[in-house]
Amino acid sequence: MLLWLMLLPFSLTAAVTLRSQAASFLPPLHKRTGFLWRSRRMSAAAGATMKYDYPVARRDEVVEEFHGTKISDYYRWLEDPDSPETQAFVAAQNELSTPFIQNAPVREKILTRLREVWDYEKFGTPFKRGGKYYYYHNSGLQQQYVLYTLPSLDAPSRCAFDPNTWSEDGTIALTSLTFTDDGSKLAYGISEKGSDWTAFKVVDMESFQASGDNSTADEAQYVIDDQLKRVKYSGVSWNHDDSGLYYSNFDLDKYAKTDGTETTKNQNQKVYFHRLGTPQSEDVLLAQFDDPEWMASASETKDGRYLVLSISRSCEPTNQVWICDLEAIGRDMTKVKSSWKPVIDNFDAGYDLIGNIGPTFLWQTNKDAQRYKVIAMDIDLTAETPEGRIARQYDVIPEAENGAVLEGTSRAAPNILLCEYLQDVRNKLELFTVNDGEGSFEWVEAEKEREGREVTVKHRKTVDAGMNMMVTSSSRKDTEIFYKVTGFTEPSTIYRLDLAGLAAGGELQPSIFKQAQVKGFNSSEFETKQVFFPSLKDGTKIPMFITHKKGLKLDGSHPVLLYGYGGFSISLTPSFSPKNLIWMKELGGVYAVANIRGGAEYGLSWYHDGRLDKKQNCFDDFQSAADYLVKSGYTAPSRLASQGGSNGGLLVAACANQRPDLFGACIAQVGVMDMLRYHKFGIGGAWQSDYGCSDDPSGFASVINYSPIHNVKVPADGGSYPALLLLTGDHDDRVSPFHSLKFIATIQHHLREHAGQKQPLFAYIDTKSGHGAGKPTTKVLEEIADVFTFLTKTLEPPLTWQE
Repeated sequence: MLLWLMLLPFSLTAAVTLRSQAASFLPPLHKRTGFLWRSRRMSAAAGATMKYDYPVARRDEVVEEFHGTKISDYYRWLEDPDSPETQAFVAAQNELSTPFIQNAPVREKILTRLREVWDYEKFGTPFKRGGKYYYYHNSGLQQQYVLYTLPSLDAPSRCAFDPNTWSEDGTIALTSLTFTDDGSKLAYGISEKGSDWTAFKVVDMESFQASGDNSTADEAQYVIDDQLKRVKYSGVSWNHDDSGLYYSNFDLDKYAKTDGTETTKNQNQKVYFHRLGTPQSEDVLLAQFDDPEWMASASETKDGRYLVLSISRSCEPTNQVWICDLEAIGRDMTKVKSSWKPVIDNFDAGYDLIGNIGPTFLWQTNKDAQRYKVIAMDIDLTAETPEGRIARQYDVIPEAENGAVLEGTSRAAPNILLCEYLQDVRNKLELFTVNDGEGSFEWVEAEKEREGREVTVKHRKTVDAGMNMMVTSSSRKDTEIFYKVTGFTEPSTIYRLDLAGLAAGGELQPSIFKQAQVKGFNSSEFETKQVFFPSLKDGTKIPMFITHKKGLKLDGSHPVLLYGYGGFSISLTPSFSPKNLIWMKELGGVYAVANIRGGAEYGLSWYHDGRLDKKQNCFDDFQSAADYLVKSGYTAPSRLASQGGSNGGLLVAACANQRPDLFGACIAQVGVMDMLRYHKFGIGGAWQSDYGCSDDPSGFASVINYSPIHNVKVPADGGSYPALLLLTGDHDDRVSPFHSLKFIATIQHHLREHAGQKQPLFAYIDTKSGHGAGKPTTKVLEEIADVFTFLTKTLEPPLTWQE
């Protein structure tokens, strides 16, 4: 499964900013072809309900028939981001939402406090390449994280890359790093304005490291290749002698533009080899597919003999595996395309390569393992069929019997496997040695010695962090690892652990590498509880984390911010964000994260129970979380806000439609709102594995029941729809802004004249902003201030600032 296909989860810090100056980037309002626009007014007599003069969008009689059912698509014209009419509609929405938030006096208090709590040193987990250490660092309020390097842990660090020098406003981001094994070269990715389009450059790190101990890097002078200009939904990987890169891309001539504002469907991805110093137009085609939805990534095994192709067709955790024996074709890249040997030729399961020992390959897989396991395959590429090419297969680390989900497996030192498990949404690390620690991981090179021998492992140690743990293995050649531990009330602490004595059974003593220190934060003032509540329709136990100040009285009076995602086999694990300190302390709130179905918290079954015709389970679980918070005395519906982004934006909107009485306010960020047409744009075709497709009768029967723009109704009891804030960005090429535009046009149309509608229904479309990745700190803080300000004004009674 390719990470770039997915609708990744969104945190509140990735909301979209409401900025008053954004209007200067929008077209003048006199360009309103066919768009009916009225002056933006908010008026109310004393003691009366506030009225909002929403923009009036043209409703076209576009009707499409789906399997015998006719569906009107009144706002299809909003799918064109370049039309003057769409741009005028965007400007009108921003003119309505911006003053409502930015004119509130409390916003400046929130923003000032955010800058205070955000201004602390933040560190990424170190990794080691070529004998040098690297880590990300932000001094506090820098727009982007800076990459630092140091020759040893007790030596002074040196700036390697500072993206803050690449643009004045911080909207150019460093998106990826791919070092050669010896650390002599580095391929790094750059994206602009939040778009998924990436440019890759290659730097000679040996020359950089030898250039002196300057504190500010100028990486441009060390660039030896900058030919990969426009790449999308692909990383890069090095070949055996570091002379070139493998990557995947689409046919660029099919795109009228590639700036992130286009809605062109991403199809027919191909795999290429790029030799350093040659034009991208000369790159060698390695693989292409008949199915336009297939996507793939290629990488060499560490011994340089095999090229492994992983092929996905969707976001489901399944893939095919094809292998090319590079030695057999003399490493001639022009022969790769005709030399692939499928080993797994179906999409029945997922296989992630851990490494190989000659022709023995180790995989993390969900084949016959709902919670994943590690297997070994002896591969014989001379066989005629995929089945015959798997000469032998056996379990190395079986599926855990205690319900823990194997989330990731990596290598450290010559013979150690690191297995990251998730159990009841809490992480732990299990350490194994391979073949009883004898020799190195790459044991036995001679065929006669390898014959009949199996890879075996022995469990050596458990590292239990208690909350969320992120592991970075420094290198498969080194005995040290680094891991980060964090939680809702625990700023990150990075530990170093030397595994040299693991095989001998010696004690392992972790040491602190870096520990975050947040100004004025005392973790003892707060507490986190994990609760399990029944989903109201089928009784499934759903976990949820609830964090708040200690001594909270369960009297139903507290504002609660409930976050959810529920999709794409993605788990929501505990993490620290200083924004929550303000929500809980200055605004007196409670922060809750519901681990609803559709994620991977309990393995494949948890995922499958929240997708396709079972997608309604996600919405039922989320609404049950809200019910639990109300019935347990944390809050009341008028004080309860829901929040989610991307797939979580769909979650928030669908639940608002289904249970408007349950929420006081809803924050839906970059959400998927038109479930009948999402697959026709961008990378949307890959999401059919979660949602189904309206082109299919069963898929249509499922999505039509929850598609946000198709299920807006005036509340049956005559009451108010929750306060709504839709947030998106003009350069979001993963979930196009038209989803939010069509939804806000629909809901404003249905409720503008509804006498019971007390709450505002707003949208804001940010500029130079995408799906969330690479957002500069200034925008991050402003967007949080915007969301919190909106909630202070719309939850009832209004929230008060507590000094």
